[in-house]
Amino acid sequence: MIVTPEDGTFTPRFEDIERAVTSSTRAIIVNSPNNPSGAVYPPELIEKIVGLCEKKGIVMICDDIYQKLTFDRNVAVPAYHFSKKDIENSPIIVVNGWQSFMA
Repeated sequence: MIVTPEDGTFTPRFEDIERAVTSSTRAIIVNSPNNPSGAVYPPELIEKIVGLCEKKGIVMICDDIYQKLTFDRNVAVPAYHFSKKDIENSPIIVVNGWQSFMA
């Protein structure tokens, strides 16, 4: 199920994400910084999603390919920052890539 913001922003509400989770949910995919909008989800939202995934045993797949490509001094805080589990037991999977920037 896709959770889309209803308030005209590009950031979903945690309550909508939580409501979309069922006993069949195996993973939540988070795309922040978001492409193509450039929206960076607030750290509080990422923290709540991490907590939900750890509590319910749901895998959190983080599409972090644009983590370093942010604007207006926004910082994309990695989901691992909020995990209460060690890295080997965390349900967080980060999808990233090799990035090269020329000076």
